[in-house]
Amino acid sequence: MGWILRFISNIKKRVNERTFCNLNVEKCNKAEKIILRKVQRECFEKNRNLSMQTYLDPDDLLRVKTRIIQRKDQDSFRYPILLPSKHHIVDKLIFEKHVELCHAGIQVLMSTLREEYWIIKSRKTIRQVIRNCLQCKRFSIHPLQSISAPLPEDRIREAQVFEVIGVDLCGPLF
Repeated sequence: MGWILRFISNIKKRVNERTFCNLNVEKCNKAEKIILRKVQRECFEKNRNLSMQTYLDPDDLLRVKTRIIQRKDQDSFRYPILLPSKHHIVDKLIFEKHVELCHAGIQVLMSTLREEYWIIKSRKTIRQVIRNCLQCKRFSIHPLQSISAPLPEDRIREAQVFEVIGVDLCGPLF
């Protein structure tokens, strides 16, 4: 999205005023806000009455008023961006953070994401995304338990002591 914004701004400029270097942080943050705004417009209708206290910030993003308003911290922590649970962009955001944190678990991922975003039904959504992670599946899979075969009849029938014996003719194999 940042490259698209760069392309649009370059079209409006003269040839000698265009920029061709790598994207800066400002362009990436602007692109992220545009994407999040589009996600919110798709999922949260303006008429919808949410049970949470929300407001629109100057960037036209829907933010949640948390109980830690008095804390001296970043505004993105005190007023996180509200995101829906069922959207592919939110899933991509969660997966990107999951990989960035070296395939962290649900609790670590949820606490890290809550520093900036308030995802509705976050635990359930994060669990679904982690469940689809192939690397996490590969390392958390348990070996297949085979069903043991039934014992032979000689081993389970009633017999006198030393009536049925077994001899190892080859000795120990090691």
